[in-house]
Amino acid sequence: MYNNSISARLITKTMAAEYVGVGTIKFTELVDCGVMPKPVQLSERKIMWDKQDLDIAIENLKKKSESN
Repeated sequence: MYNNSISARLITKTMAAEYVGVGTIKFTELVDCGVMPKPVQLSERKIMWDKQDLDIAIENLKKKSESN
C-alpha cells in the first residue's frame, strides 16, 4: 500500500531547482559548474537529485559566504 506521508528523498530537476530556490536554467548552470551535485541516474532516461546531496551543497555555500 502506498503511503502519501512519505517524503521522497530523490527528486526531479524541477523539484531540485525549486528546493534550492532557483529556476531550472540556473540550477543546470550550478550543476554544470560544480556548485550543485550531479544527479543520480536511475535508468537510461530517469535522473533524480538526492535531497541530502542538495543539503550538503547548500551548507557548503553557506560556509563559503560566511567566510567572505
